[in-house]
Amino acid sequence: MILGQSVTPCEGEVSIKSYQCTQFNSKVFGIKANGFLEVTNKRLLFQALGKDISSWSVIHSEVAVADVSEIKIYKGSSFNILLLIIGIILSLFAASVIKAILSFTMNSGGLGTFISFAILVGGIYWFYTKCRKEAFSLVVQTKGGSGKVVSIAGLSPFGEGGSVASKALQAEPGPDSELLFKEIGAVVSDIQNLGENAIEKWKK
Repeated sequence: MILGQSVTPCEGEVSIKSYQCTQFNSKVFGIKANGFLEVTNKRLLFQALGKDISSWSVIHSEVAVADVSEIKIYKGSSFNILLLIIGIILSLFAASVIKAILSFTMNSGGLGTFISFAILVGGIYWFYTKCRKEAFSLVVQTKGGSGKVVSIAGLSPFGEGGSVASKALQAEPGPDSELLFKEIGAVVSDIQNLGENAIEKWKK
């Protein structure tokens, strides 16, 4: 829940639906945060609150629900090719060092070659598994064509991400990501067309 807790409601504004659509994770910065998309009768709100070792971090965007024209959602896999390249280089280096050490200490080139090859293959496979991650992207376009309530798209087919913060954090699907995919278009459309009558329908 965002409205009434971390965001002050405007006159007559009520929350209709709230989705924990994504989870941010950054091992580099030590930040974890849950991202919520909340639909009210006035606004579409996105917020992710996270805490690192010393302070709080927040990603917040909002747009009038009447201005929403297009919603793009991506939920699938991503692959970090840069990490794989680094992994191959490190695996080659480690295999070469191990082979040289074994050849020098044991005077056995054949055994050293076998062990170093196993290290090379195992290292590349380990990095390959770490390169595959679940990814989530949400882009909400306004009728003006330039505004976005949130753009987390560094790992999706939708182009560049919107904010520096969203690029620095890895966006993964949240527990409500599939429900969001099924409902969000209908919820926004009903609010735009039915007005206040959509509140009771979707709050049920």
